[in-house]
Amino acid sequence: YQPEYTIYAIGLSSVDQCHEFERLADALNTGGVFNVTGFTERYKSKFIYLSSSYIFSGVSDEEFRENDTPLPNTTYGHTKTQAEFYIQKSCLNYVILRCCQLYGRSYHPFQRTFLETLENKFYTNQTIRCDDKVSNGYLDVLYLIEILKTCLDSDVTNRLFHVSTKDVMTPYQFAKTYAKVFGLSEDLVAKGVWPFPISEFSGTDQNLEGIYSYGISVDNLEMAVGSLMPTIEQSLTRTFKNWGGHLESKKKSSKGSGVSYI
Repeated sequence: YQPEYTIYAIGLSSVDQCHEFERLADALNTGGVFNVTGFTERYKSKFIYLSSSYIFSGVSDEEFRENDTPLPNTTYGHTKTQAEFYIQKSCLNYVILRCCQLYGRSYHPFQRTFLETLENKFYTNQTIRCDDKVSNGYLDVLYLIEILKTCLDSDVTNRLFHVSTKDVMTPYQFAKTYAKVFGLSEDLVAKGVWPFPISEFSGTDQNLEGIYSYGISVDNLEMAVGSLMPTIEQSLTRTFKNWGGHLESKKKSSKGSGVSYI
């Protein structure tokens, strides 16, 4: 079996879990890459690595670009940075897609994604307390699939692209936007503070207020694929349409939901 493409999609992507289980994070996000790339080079298979905007410090007001020096302040970011460095130095045929937060529904019956948690909270009419300090892009995973297909069809080789929405939001702002697009009660969304585990090996000054922004520029990607990336609201609107939802009325139900699914 000699695949034309090898997509490294495994790993530990939770910032909290990477901080708690550093050895596991290193094994999955970095060590596994060393092993797999050895085989992809042998069989001349294009190696595709899904990286993260968390390789940056998050302390800049400007968007981070592909050629900016990675200065991760989390264990998760450190493991991704090491993998990127190894791939760029050791692989002859690779594509790195450095992504913002991706959202969608999971296949795991017991581990809800952030989006599935929002769905459940709104459906059961519970207050949703979300962090309002750490900002990211939030992109429907279907966009990533389309971008990846375009890269493969065009035989893109030895490139690194940022994959993100045009804007960033905190989880609190994302939840409010989700409610707006899906016709749900925004009153259920409340501000909160989630612990954000800064790595002890962080090479950057910590923000005493705990405010971080991981916005990444998508200019190079847009030029490469010939289309514009969406805003978070535009991405959620597409998600709403893809799921077959439609607003039954302008009024919200007693459960805070004006959305039904076909």
